[in-house]
Amino acid sequence: MKSLRVAVCVLVLATLIVLPGCGSSSSADIKVILAAPMTGNSAQWGESLKDGAQMAVDEINAAGGVLGRKIALSFADDKGDPKEAVNVAQKIATDKDVAAVVGHFFTSCTMAASPVYQKAGIPEIAIASTHPDATKAGDFIFRVNVTNTHQGSGLVKWLLAQGKKRIAIIYVNDDYGKGISEIASKTIKDGGGEVVYTGTVAPSGEQDFTVLLTNVKNANPDALALFVFYANGAQLAIQAKKLGLSCMIAAADGVYSPDFVKIAGAAAEGTYVATWFHPSSQDPGTRAFIEGFKKKYNKEPDGWAPYAYDAVKILAEAIKKAGKVDRKAIRDALAQTKGFKGATGDTTFTAERVPDATAKKLLMTVVKDGKFVLTD
Repeated sequence: MKSLRVAVCVLVLATLIVLPGCGSSSSADIKVILAAPMTGNSAQWGESLKDGAQMAVDEINAAGGVLGRKIALSFADDKGDPKEAVNVAQKIATDKDVAAVVGHFFTSCTMAASPVYQKAGIPEIAIASTHPDATKAGDFIFRVNVTNTHQGSGLVKWLLAQGKKRIAIIYVNDDYGKGISEIASKTIKDGGGEVVYTGTVAPSGEQDFTVLLTNVKNANPDALALFVFYANGAQLAIQAKKLGLSCMIAAADGVYSPDFVKIAGAAAEGTYVATWFHPSSQDPGTRAFIEGFKKKYNKEPDGWAPYAYDAVKILAEAIKKAGKVDRKAIRDALAQTKGFKGATGDTTFTAERVPDATAKKLLMTVVKDGKFVLTD
């Protein structure tokens, strides 16, 4: 009888003990996942998003958290690969404690993973997925950045205003590149310009663009518009200089990264790059973010850390407004986001769950002395 009582006591104690590392060390925390490329060719962006998101979480928790609970931020590595993004989403979908997902970064990853989140009823806030269809999977899918419709057309309109009528286009062959190049091509034609050449590059791995750039040079453009990411952008800039390509080169914000300048070196000088965020902005929210970021990490933020930061802050406000950690309630509160003042300016979600672009301004920078300098 004594041994039976001991066994019962042991069993009761076992049910009360939570072992470290089992994911239940702080059941009161609000679990949020940042899904991004943490390893691979795009890890630089993943690190940037991690910095921005963690900074927001630390500020929120230091101020008392949300609804008296702290946010627990975890990281999921999609490697920048749509197939891996689906695997990540399926794993997240099995965890009933996940309140929301911040990410993914690439359009192709978001469009691959978002149907999984939609089916599971998990709110997702994409960070840099610019394709107009990125939120089309359903009403649980949001995006904190504006679509490439506005950037593709804005970059081209700027080129046309500079008197550049004959424009060549090189875009990355994925959902992001295809979408923005289509908008750019239409805007060129509608604006009285001419697309003199269009070429593509692979999302990663490709290094020799001699043939591609020779075709651009032979087309004799006034300007070359690049809708690629920074690694390919840097190689294109280097090789364009070697080939003696003398036309203006202007790129979308996929190139807006310190690593573009680091890799391209002197070849980056004079390249025009579009962005929605610049550290010289005098917007109060932007200034506060930059000062806090530099103090925390002892470095300048790139163009994407502030979007991860804002996504987490917007999510926290939605949870507070919902009054409970319930996915459907959080989704409903996110949809009501209006005039949120953050690092990237004011954010108001439209019916399509994307920021109202009228509250944002596309900025043009030029690489000068190794830095992105505003043109006006």
